[in-house]
Amino acid sequence: MKIKNVLILTCMILLSVSLYSNSAFSGQGFPTQDYNIDVYGMGMGETGLADVYRKNTSFINPSLTSTLNQVYFSTGVALGRFNYQTKSNQSFSSEGLHFPYFNITVPIKDNYLGFSYAPLLSANLDSYSSNNSFDLEGSTYNYDEISKISSYIYKGSFLFANKNRVVNVGLSLNYYLGQRTSYWQQKFDTKDGLVDNKYEKHESFKAPGITVGINKNILNIVALGASYSTQTKLNGMAELTSTAGAVDELSGKDFTIPQQLGVGSSLRFSHQFRVNVDGYYEWWEENQYYSDPRNTYKLALGITYEPSWNHDSWLKKIPYRAGAYFRTLPFKENNAYLDETAITLGWSLPLDNPSAHLDFAIKYFQRGNTDVNTFQDRGIMFGIGFTGFDFFKNRPKKIWEREIPEAEYESFR
Repeated sequence: MKIKNVLILTCMILLSVSLYSNSAFSGQGFPTQDYNIDVYGMGMGETGLADVYRKNTSFINPSLTSTLNQVYFSTGVALGRFNYQTKSNQSFSSEGLHFPYFNITVPIKDNYLGFSYAPLLSANLDSYSSNNSFDLEGSTYNYDEISKISSYIYKGSFLFANKNRVVNVGLSLNYYLGQRTSYWQQKFDTKDGLVDNKYEKHESFKAPGITVGINKNILNIVALGASYSTQTKLNGMAELTSTAGAVDELSGKDFTIPQQLGVGSSLRFSHQFRVNVDGYYEWWEENQYYSDPRNTYKLALGITYEPSWNHDSWLKKIPYRAGAYFRTLPFKENNAYLDETAITLGWSLPLDNPSAHLDFAIKYFQRGNTDVNTFQDRGIMFGIGFTGFDFFKNRPKKIWEREIPEAEYESFR
């Protein structure tokens, strides 16, 4: 079986697995945010908004579709281990599987069409409390308490880009779809006429939006890029399911995706070394879902080494990269806002040509501070991405195999 068929099958299996990324701050909002950066960019400090010097599938800037000159399919998955720590030095750990993105692009002369599906925001947390008790009418009742939060907002996008000498432009027609489920259950050790209480609140969000982007390569030395996403109010609907199984419709609370402005640059010191710098600003103060939100920003830096494809040794063809970022979050924990920092490493394994490769990334991050936020998230994520598989590359033969007759030399004697 060809390697690309094996990889596609692997992706389909991963899609069937529960996908989540955990955080101790999930009760306050959506602490995990994805910027539609591919695994290559993940290992480079989550940069790539202006990087036109590679096959770039970071479609936070839709104009980057113009870097793909053939039919491309790419996807990626990230696995992580997350640790939560409290101010009293208590710690808890969990594992997670996160599906960053899926996209396909098709070039048509100087125009490019594509589709992208990627997570935007997520929040997940499972907590279990045992040996709880209360007194009632002279009796003591023991119970366990279970709380779960499962939240996500995904973005599906239809992409269009045009490549020209002045500036490359791109447009993304987005549709946001998400939900937030809060579950609480109380389980008694002995029934004695008591009923285990259970409540589940389910909120759903959906609405369309737009993103525009540009990029420009200047003298093949420096590239500049920018993207802008409009504010989008996601219509909220909510329902509550109680112990008796009754479903009550609640007034939904709308969730506003803020305006986002991103700018970036990619500087080539040589054909082997390149540095990316990206910055984002988001107007979260317009979001009424959170209490007292603030506007946020993210600064990211990455560097990469890409050796020549002409090396005889396969190991010498492997590109390496590293980076870091700092990000602020819009909501509070313990009446103090949250910040996030991370360092990243990445590398690629080339396949049968320079455009087809497996990308790997490692990210270590820290979110919050126990001194001011009560809790702190720490985690390490390992990402793998598949890029560069042209489904139309191996076209069927249109000429039947046939025997070539041997020359009859006797007729020339």
